[in-house]
Amino acid sequence: MDASYFSKYSTREGMIVRKWINNNTWLRNAIRKFRPDNTGFHDYKIQLKDGTIFTVEVKEEEYYWYNRTGNIGLDFISAFYFRSGERERYWKNRRHYWVPIDEIDIFLNRDIDVSKWGKLRTCDADVQLFYIENKNRAILMKAYNNNRLQDQQFINYIKGNYRLRINKKSDYGLSDSWESAAFFVKPQDRKLIECEINSLEELRACTGR
Repeated sequence: MDASYFSKYSTREGMIVRKWINNNTWLRNAIRKFRPDNTGFHDYKIQLKDGTIFTVEVKEEEYYWYNRTGNIGLDFISAFYFRSGERERYWKNRRHYWVPIDEIDIFLNRDIDVSKWGKLRTCDADVQLFYIENKNRAILMKAYNNNRLQDQQFINYIKGNYRLRINKKSDYGLSDSWESAAFFVKPQDRKLIECEINSLEELRACTGR
């Protein structure tokens, strides 16, 4: 990955973080400074006027999928491989990339080898910031308490109420040799709403202050 691409990627994330700050008066008035802090597990570091420091991971979603389904993706597995071609064909051809709720644990334990878990486990940010836009207009911008997203009770709730989607790489024009999977959840889900950050108090709660 060349430096110019990384610069554009960081700038894109910076634009989204700035929009989040500017669109929330409670946050804008409390900010001292923010800067890129790309680690592979989070993107930005922000300091409040009271000295509180927190990190943000930006998750930009595809508009076409959100417009079609009304869902956002919670990354569960970033990279995995099927243990056999037979199981791969089964899940892709017969199950059409969807793992039913009652077969998720079987899928995880019997059919695949996970080489990297998704953000629901690996993200070390205090905040996960989800963003969707269409024609340069923000369609969705929601910040979530990452500790709550990664809480085992929340993950168990998601696994018990949503099918797991194996990402269909051809839809994105990708030719990766590995697979990935996510849970697609409506922002209106009551448990997901409980993870939202909409005030300074809820933001400080992410950092334990």
